[in-house]
Amino acid sequence: MGWLAIWMLFGAAAAVIAANKNRSAAGWFALGVLLGPFALIVAALSKLEVQTATTPFMVTSGEINLSNETKKCPECAEEIKLEAIKCRFCQHQFDQADVDLDLADRRAQIRQANKTTYCARCGHADAYRDANGGTFCPHCADYIPK
Repeated sequence: MGWLAIWMLFGAAAAVIAANKNRSAAGWFALGVLLGPFALIVAALSKLEVQTATTPFMVTSGEINLSNETKKCPECAEEIKLEAIKCRFCQHQFDQADVDLDLADRRAQIRQANKTTYCARCGHADAYRDANGGTFCPHCADYIPK
């Protein structure tokens, strides 16, 4: 019974160390229980995982980049890029005018949702808010979480 408590402590210690390094505490707890001091050593020696915040629509040269936006193909119901003219799954052809209209509508939706937002770091008025409430500023290329 004493060994079980010791192995649980290794799991808890590995979980705490991993959580402080932006890693999965539950996964490292399981590894700590299974591998004991070895998981604790690996967790302690692992590097801090830096999470880079991204916004779904990056702004370059004043234009909203919609490369991450998707739409559903009406023929096969697969997710494809909003900019696609032809479905890569079923080869369904989209009308160029409809694609351009969809892109313009999505850009208008993004602008409407974001209104005028000022960057908290540099003060410029061309910053954009994302769905999570964070702010991306194209002037200083910085993302500020909510």
